[in-house]
Amino acid sequence: MNYPLLFLIIGGLMAALGFFLCLDPEGRSVFKGVVLLIVGAMIFASSLIRLIWALLTHHSGALS
Repeated sequence: MNYPLLFLIIGGLMAALGFFLCLDPEGRSVFKGVVLLIVGAMIFASSLIRLIWALLTHHSGALS
């Protein structure tokens, strides 16, 4: 199982859900949306960095 890819998908979905909660016209879910957006973006970014790092170190011979 490729966990960075799994967390990349989970973080992206959390950030998207948070973004759509921020668009609530009545303003009831804006705080929850901001929290989900920030946490989802952090999970997405960290797993993207891990995935890129794994690709770079695994194929290091092809890059040099």
